[in-house]
Amino acid sequence: MAKKRSKKRGRKPGARRGRPPGSASLSRVSTSILLKEVDRRERQADELLAERDSLVARLAEIDAELSNFDIDGPPAPAGTPGRTKAAGRGGKRGPRPKNDMTLEQTMASVIKNKTMGVSEIADAVKASGYKTNAANFRTMVNQTLIKSKKFKKISRGKYTTA
Repeated sequence: MAKKRSKKRGRKPGARRGRPPGSASLSRVSTSILLKEVDRRERQADELLAERDSLVARLAEIDAELSNFDIDGPPAPAGTPGRTKAAGRGGKRGPRPKNDMTLEQTMASVIKNKTMGVSEIADAVKASGYKTNAANFRTMVNQTLIKSKKFKKISRGKYTTA
């Protein structure tokens, strides 16, 4: 016994997809009005960007004035450039120091043609003028020795340049 076929419901052959004609609101608006609206929105966006830039500049001025008094303002909202909170238990340790060379480069210049221990390397790097705010600088030196291919392990705790 053959299966009964039910009539397909839905679109008629040749019918258009989407909204029925006449229901689209933009189709009734003239092109000149649409262009005026686009121009208005672009002007508004430009004005908002200019206002944002001036506010960011003013905020930078205020931060600079506060830094003269060693005062930090309230925490900046997420996404504000230039303001970050230091992680860790000790809280903020001050601004991040600027160095001419990376830690790895400084270590390589200090160790060159010598065999030294991790503590000796850390002390020599600091003595060479490398600035850091790290509470555990020796650990940072040790991690750099392990990760970098510029250094070769001679024996337990003793390293030299590769």
